Amino acid sequence: METDPGWGAAFKYGLVALFARGRIWKLRPAITAARAGILGFIYSAIAITGVLTFLGDAEEHDYPFAGLIVLAAAVVSSLAVLFFRYRPPERLRAGATPVDHFLTVATIISAFGAVPILTGFVTFFLGGGYLMFAIGSLVSLVLLLGPGRPTEGMVHRVAERLEPPVPATQLWSEILDPDLTPPSSSHTNKRL
Repeated sequence: METDPGWGAAFKYGLVALFARGRIWKLRPAITAARAGILGFIYSAIAITGVLTFLGDAEEHDYPFAGLIVLAAAVVSSLAVLFFRYRPPERLRAGATPVDHFLTVATIISAFGAVPILTGFVTFFLGGGYLMFAIGSLVSLVLLLGPGRPTEGMVHRVAERLEPPVPATQLWSEILDPDLTPPSSSHTNKRL
């Protein structure tokens, strides 16, 4: 059985996930691809913070309307992350391998996890200022590094729900396998 390469293996692919997310689908082991997707969103949060540092105005105020928008985004995205984490769909694409299915679920979870920071960015310009951006960023970080974090437990939940069922230990081994060749498709035909 292969060993988990850890988060260190994903750091160098975070920028690939940020600028060319479709290319990480070909990355193996697949757990590294899923973690690179999370890191891509975190890298984008850092970049957005840098942009707002230059665009920010010290006279901005935190309005209740912006707070309601960020709160709504945080609640909806939190529910979506928890739903997909603990009740992943049985099959998202016809003909997808179990590893591709896991990567799809991990991508959906990370996309929902990034919604609060993007909402905070938008509300920054609606008068929410740095406070709303900071709240959105914090919620996103908690979601992405908490329930959105790709782990063996997530793999087991995906394996339990697949149709036809796949043993969780088999799927975990395939996700950790650095030599598993991903199927070629229109969005993964280039080498990393």
